[in-house]
Amino acid sequence: MHTPAISRPAVLAAALGLALALAPTVGSTAAVACGDDAPAAAAPVERHRTDPVSAFLPESATTVAAGGPAVGLGVELGNFTGSAYQHLAPGFAVFGSADAGGNKLVNLQPEQLTVEVMADGAWRRLPLRLSCDPTLVADTSSLAAPLADQHARRYLFRLRLAASVPAKIEQIDVYSGSTAQNRPNRRTLTLTHPAATAPTAGGSR
Repeated sequence: MHTPAISRPAVLAAALGLALALAPTVGSTAAVACGDDAPAAAAPVERHRTDPVSAFLPESATTVAAGGPAVGLGVELGNFTGSAYQHLAPGFAVFGSADAGGNKLVNLQPEQLTVEVMADGAWRRLPLRLSCDPTLVADTSSLAAPLADQHARRYLFRLRLAASVPAKIEQIDVYSGSTAQNRPNRRTLTLTHPAATAPTAGGSR
């Protein structure tokens, strides 16, 4: 019998830690693949004595509306491992799932999510890869850069959800970390569905 992924947050976090370390599928913004099918030629992850540290910034969003405006989430990475990283990128992933009854789930789909990052003074849309959880993992490889020991760097992401996100999904989990970090951070956003609750125009006569 299939166990709903939404009931296994600890297992999900562990799986996502591996997913963030894998190179996402190269392609368009809607590129989708299973996390276990990541390219074998992916660049090796730099490992130090300890992992870098990371956290969501306090002003990050706590709610998001399906079909509404994008919401921002800030992420900070710190390197206190004792040596410099040559290529370090932030990890960013989103999970949304709900029980649809009858041992079935409804899950957030790639076409229902847009993830962007502020880079070079402009918003850059990131490709998404569907992991087997099913978690949507953003391709942040374009953000990989050196980070000296005892230094930190901040990133600003934003996400937008389509109005077509199933009404049964009432929250989403956003994960951040780095490509060299095994245990990602999680931030839960309350998901509202304004279109589903808005009154119908007009009325009975």
